[in-house]
Amino acid sequence: MFNYYNKVAGEYQEVKIKYEETLITFETTKHVTEAINEEQSAPHKETTNAMASSTNVPQDKSKKPTKCLNVHVKYNALKEILILDFRAYEYEWNLISIIGFYHNFDIARIPEDSFKSILDDELPLECFYPKANDNYQKIFKVDISKIERHVFRKEFTIEISYMLLDDVDKKIFRSKYDFDLHEALTNDDINILTEINQYQRQPLATRTHNFFRMIKYALNVEDLESQNELKEFILPHIQLEYSKDSKQYWIPIEGYQLPRDYKEMSICLVPMEKYREGKMNFEKDCIYSQIENYMNGKIYLVKKIPNFHQPQSKPTLNLSCKYCLRFIPNRITYRACFQAIETIGVHGLSDYFNDFEYSGFDKYRVKDNIIEDFSWFNKQIETNEEQKTAIKNIVNCTAYPFPYVVFGPPGTGKTTLIVECIAQILKERPTNHILVTAQSNSACDEIGNRLLKFIPRGKIYRFYSSSLLNSGNAEASQVLLETSNLRNGNNEYPTKEEFFHFNVVIITLTTCSRLVQAKCDNINKHFDYIFVDECAAATEPEAYIPIVGFGTGDRNITTNVVLIGDHKQFGPAVKSHFAEDLGLGVSLMERIMTKSKYKLRPDNSYDQKYITQLLNNFRSHPAILQFSNILFYNSKLRAKISEPERSLGTRWNFIRNKKFPILFHCTKTPSQIVINGTSSFNEGEIEKVKFYVDILLMKGIDGVKINPDDIGIVSPYKAQLLKLKQKFNAEIYRNLEMGTAEYYQGREKKIIIISTVKSYGSVGFLKCEKRLNVCITRAKSLLILIGNGDTLKQNPLWNSFLQFCEANDGCVGKTNTIFGGFGQCQQENKIAEIGQITGKNGIKQNGIHSFKNFLKF
Repeated sequence: MFNYYNKVAGEYQEVKIKYEETLITFETTKHVTEAINEEQSAPHKETTNAMASSTNVPQDKSKKPTKCLNVHVKYNALKEILILDFRAYEYEWNLISIIGFYHNFDIARIPEDSFKSILDDELPLECFYPKANDNYQKIFKVDISKIERHVFRKEFTIEISYMLLDDVDKKIFRSKYDFDLHEALTNDDINILTEINQYQRQPLATRTHNFFRMIKYALNVEDLESQNELKEFILPHIQLEYSKDSKQYWIPIEGYQLPRDYKEMSICLVPMEKYREGKMNFEKDCIYSQIENYMNGKIYLVKKIPNFHQPQSKPTLNLSCKYCLRFIPNRITYRACFQAIETIGVHGLSDYFNDFEYSGFDKYRVKDNIIEDFSWFNKQIETNEEQKTAIKNIVNCTAYPFPYVVFGPPGTGKTTLIVECIAQILKERPTNHILVTAQSNSACDEIGNRLLKFIPRGKIYRFYSSSLLNSGNAEASQVLLETSNLRNGNNEYPTKEEFFHFNVVIITLTTCSRLVQAKCDNINKHFDYIFVDECAAATEPEAYIPIVGFGTGDRNITTNVVLIGDHKQFGPAVKSHFAEDLGLGVSLMERIMTKSKYKLRPDNSYDQKYITQLLNNFRSHPAILQFSNILFYNSKLRAKISEPERSLGTRWNFIRNKKFPILFHCTKTPSQIVINGTSSFNEGEIEKVKFYVDILLMKGIDGVKINPDDIGIVSPYKAQLLKLKQKFNAEIYRNLEMGTAEYYQGREKKIIIISTVKSYGSVGFLKCEKRLNVCITRAKSLLILIGNGDTLKQNPLWNSFLQFCEANDGCVGKTNTIFGGFGQCQQENKIAEIGQITGKNGIKQNGIHSFKNFLKF
């Protein structure tokens, strides 16, 4: 029975609706074959209970679709009717028509509420509405947030239609592609979706053999989304200009926004006349080039290719002609990801990478000489038992042929461990070759700069993307640049012999894809170790680029693999929500820690043969660390920050509890949304941020001078950051860093100021628990938060954090008591209750005792 509020009648009404398991189901008075082949049915045709399904579709294997679903059906009040149930395992969602009164309707996706699976809690609940034909009139939409059943009493007509698409994978983008909703799917599409339907009904345990097929589908979805989002950056009516002095073409684009990774992309110039007519020939009419630089509202094109990568037809370049500029994404990383997934199957390693169980292949890298005694390069490691254990096990290959995992919470010395581990390997085995990869250039440069203290420059090679040639890299030392492909200001790649000579090669995962596709002979047996830093921030296919490309053979793992990261912080950045739901948002590190070898054992420990969790936090004051420690890290972390930084924040005059250097400033100023945008900002919070920054810079803390580079400002909204940058545009603020939580992951500052922005509404981005974890663990000595307490407390996690602040006299602002002034016992019970509701990472197990411990400082 479906309940729905009828706006016309002004009341709730109900009707029985029957769901069918068949792929395609509808009712019609006509014979099934006639209905399938009918060009167009009458809009008001009386119906009986004739039923058609996917088995009735003509077996025409051609690409031309049959018109099996373009049927008008009229239903009467309270009759049991059939709705199209169109299921797809990639989304775990249904496609179902939206119902209304004598109108045509869109097709939407909703979760199925009649089938309970073990993944139900993880499935998205938001409905996706494809873009309809201009003739389609939407009267109302189904509100599926409560998964209510919907009903009607009056007669109504349904039209079921689908788009004509040549690629099944593109169906999820129907709202973004310029296609009309019409006709039906081909039989090939139906066969695929039938298989998907069967797959979805299987228990999760029987799906393991299809894991990589799922990942491949997700990767396809993400690839399409990355191409499609560039439609927002099409620049029409642009005109080329030429500088005789620099002999360089440039394009004025002031007022336009460029894609984030524009330097990695190519550009395509299409004559506006042909673009408007839609008659452009991408080979004959278009001119291709790349962006060398962007400054002062001008795009400068590469000098070294005067013909702009023109095809052989060489279209005429006309400076008086107006062009449409389109960005073409660099797909080399996606190609490398696809190649890695294909290689897993070719090498017969699907079961290995799915379950990480031994499959009987040869062990190439087992070391006979077990090393017991270590002389440490970094003397601080001598007192860090977890770091010592991890390094010894990695050097002795205890996990091989499986990856060794280093689970490193914030500030626990992950980079220190990597550097020491590499130095120890080369000390014991000078002929070993090590590949070091990371998600970001900053992480790679930090590792490279530290390695230069212990390893001769000639043994290290830093492999950069050519896009950094002109933009420079502020985080790389000159010595590191001199041992890279960007030395002498040129992009000079080494020969194969030179490349094999280096003991340590450092490269990002994205740039590593170029190295994989070079296809050097025996490259899969060259590296003895592959380190993947920031593994929890990379998609699983991205992590496979170096691991599979350089560390696998025919049913063999040829390399020791070490994964380093923290899956409790931000995971992979995935553009498509559908790809994320398919599993692309789960990193290899996060998934591997669900496997038997890597799970947390009942005694709250890990099997150190395969995994080590670093526990000493060298970054934050104990009070700043405590909340995340309990909620995310099972209360295992130990604060080891040095004394000068430990006490700095507590000596600030604004801190009332001298054991608690956290200040929450409650504001009531409303947040606003930018015009023609979705991002939010809050002028009142901007003023509060300015107030605290100025106070700290002018007066310092207890005689200690505070510089702009000691302060970091974090906000989840780009509009807020833009206005903050405008506010702090004076020279005295030049080194003041501002960014999102994603930007600050892996970074730290003595003082962090967080502007939450949202006021009198939902908490928005802040509901993500990983975002909260990252935000509050960036600060070393002092943490200042500015936000609306009434808004934030709507979220259980933020509510418990604000109670944590209030219990320690850390709240100021519009109200002295955010939570109604209940007594201490009530506070403890309330926080314990929140812990039970949240059920995150040990709170439920530790119970109220843990919350009593962390409530007061």
